[in-house]
Amino acid sequence: YSFEVFNDDYTQLPLPFVAQRARAAAVWLAEGVLRRSAPLPGQLRRSR
Repeated sequence: YSFEVFNDDYTQLPLPFVAQRARAAAVWLAEGVLRRSAPLPGQLRRSR
């Protein structure tokens, strides 16, 4: 993963704090979002 942060607030915070927030975001992404099942294209059903 690669993170780019375009937030002026982060430039004013201590680097260890920013790194901790980035790690927490990466863990959240890896453990939650990327493990969700999603239907494959062609398997989607339209509701009527």
